[in-house]
Amino acid sequence: GVGGFGGLTEYWDLKKPVIAAVNGMALGGGFEVALSADLIVAADHAEFAVTEVSIGLIADSGGVIRLPRLLPRAIAMELLMTGRRASAEELAGWGLVNKVVPGAELLSAARDLADQVAAGAPLSLQATKEINRATEGHPDRDAFRIMREADLPIYRRVYDSEDAAEGLAALSEKRTPNWKGR
Repeated sequence: GVGGFGGLTEYWDLKKPVIAAVNGMALGGGFEVALSADLIVAADHAEFAVTEVSIGLIADSGGVIRLPRLLPRAIAMELLMTGRRASAEELAGWGLVNKVVPGAELLSAARDLADQVAAGAPLSLQATKEINRATEGHPDRDAFRIMREADLPIYRRVYDSEDAAEGLAALSEKRTPNWKGR
């Protein structure tokens, strides 16, 4: 379907930031949906695993591709090849989970992070995702060339946008910006 498994694993043109709030077991496709998010907040009791190998399948909704790109290869391959469960704390230690909180605080922590993200300029957030997607996997020099020369319409609009002018005005006037998304 559109966007891949869970409507998210292959949603390549999604412009909005996505935060996964994991409260329990993120196994198989559930872990792959979380891997599709930009940020992950997890309850301290959450566990993650790609279990497909234990049932004769493959984690082909992102696990087999994303995990080796997000974790050290040996750790990713261990998880992929054994189906072992990893705690939220372990994955936070590897930088895969942004924040681990007590279960009762999960939604509040995810909303707090969302509020922090939402305080940014909409076009800047969208351009960040656009540039990240376009340059992923490229060496720095090539990534800069792609960013400067490729067809990245949102990025091209940022510096001449009303929001850029508003951000600079708000900074000089020591006030919170009023973003318009244009």
